[in-house]
Amino acid sequence: MALASSPHLLLLPLQSILLLLLAAKSSAQQTILFIDCGNTTYTSPSPYESNLHALISNLTASIPTLPSLYSNITVGNTPSSQIYGLAQCRPDASPATCLDCLNRSAAAASGAEVPIFGGGRGCPLRKSASVSADLCVLRYSDRSFFSQPDESKHLRLRNVVNASDPERFSERVNALMEEIIPEAAKAESRFAVRVSKSSNLEDIYAMAWCTRDLYSRDCLHCLNQTMGYLPSTYVGGRVFLVSCSLRFETYAFFSTPAAPPAVPPTESKASPPPELGNAHAPSTAVKNGTGNGSNAAKTVVVVVISIAFVLAVL
Repeated sequence: MALASSPHLLLLPLQSILLLLLAAKSSAQQTILFIDCGNTTYTSPSPYESNLHALISNLTASIPTLPSLYSNITVGNTPSSQIYGLAQCRPDASPATCLDCLNRSAAAASGAEVPIFGGGRGCPLRKSASVSADLCVLRYSDRSFFSQPDESKHLRLRNVVNASDPERFSERVNALMEEIIPEAAKAESRFAVRVSKSSNLEDIYAMAWCTRDLYSRDCLHCLNQTMGYLPSTYVGGRVFLVSCSLRFETYAFFSTPAAPPAVPPTESKASPPPELGNAHAPSTAVKNGTGNGSNAAKTVVVVVISIAFVLAVL
């Protein structure tokens, strides 16, 4: 009997393969993709450690319940133990997936054993950390970084598969990004997505996202910087900077946000943007800071294989 002639014989293996692919997709969404640790450390136990725990607890508990899925707070009243924190989830994340992403990001930052792309153990006992995953961003530091874009380091990920017509595909990716970058910079959520459909070429799904503390002009500049690192001749790619990210794929990886989030900072820099911490946040004292460090650009390039390509092969 020829195996190809019996659909019943093929059904179980196909189901098994699809389950494995779904598990792989879920695992990929849970993996921490970008993590940047500061150089200064704190001791344990210490007032700084206590304030860090309070800050993380507040952010992870409050953000999934907020319409904006975003907050920034400052904890501590003395300069030596004061800590600034920001966290946000993608506007299309559910409260449950937002909470899970933030918990994993906080665990990764603390040095717990959670999946981190490329390995590593996070930022244990470091005073500052920046963590990005598919659905969320978490940052904290002993120096204020609110509304200060950080473009000092980036991570570039790309698919191993070239587009069927690389030149034309790259033109379409760039045109799509030129549309959504200013759209994201102007949006209240600092987030924009768009799809480019084609009858004879691959469809392209694109996303642009900044941290919500950025002013519109700074978000625009950050995304334009990110654009320069985009591997646009491949069928998928993404670039992370600390303050923003771009992504494109040939499959849908986002859904439309359910409702418009709250208003972010205005363009005027005469005064800093208001703190948007939860009403039940710990007692805070907010001061202006000088950002979080190095201007030396650092680059990491990683090659990845998308699940969509595996499905296409099947």
